[in-house]
Amino acid sequence: MAHPVTQNTTTLEITGISLALMKRIEERAKERGEDSGSFVREWLQESLGVATDSPKQASLEEILSPLREDFENTGMTDDELGEFISHEIKQYRTAHKTKTPVRS
Repeated sequence: MAHPVTQNTTTLEITGISLALMKRIEERAKERGEDSGSFVREWLQESLGVATDSPKQASLEEILSPLREDFENTGMTDDELGEFISHEIKQYRTAHKTKTPVRS
């Protein structure tokens, strides 16, 4: 049943959702850094091809999620990643003859 909230939005109550489905919705929402209501609303808008009223800013969690997944798939440890990054920075600075930035 839909309940009016404002002139431009309404509330939709959905019954009959299994606990397993609700858990999956909450997991997917958490992966995207959202609450379950926002996740379902955006999913409905995307599925139905409805434009949102305003563009959504991606959360840091959403931006970093693919990077985290890729990193986990490499099998590297955090220490190995740190060493790799340090090595790449040194190579870059050597190739570009830049100095280590001064920290204040």
